[in-house]
Amino acid sequence: MKYLVYDFAKGTEPAQDKTLSWARAVLDMDPEIGLAVINDNNRFWARSWLVDLKTEKREVISTKDWNLFVKREPAEKWNELSTGRRSLDR
Repeated sequence: MKYLVYDFAKGTEPAQDKTLSWARAVLDMDPEIGLAVINDNNRFWARSWLVDLKTEKREVISTKDWNLFVKREPAEKWNELSTGRRSLDR
């Protein structure tokens, strides 16, 4: 998978160009903070990862469904609406 970032004020060439050879699909991404939830391309033991796009460091995360959020505010709202709980800290 290619990760491209453009700054059109400086031209049409990518400001960042990375190849993530292990990645298959991006589930969620916040370019402001540089985090993404990415599925790897392992066909037998596929996993979801929280990836720091600046350093390419990643942590495996388990998911039971596709409701993944990078930012805390939408995650808390989803949690509140789906479970009735207000905070993720409880």
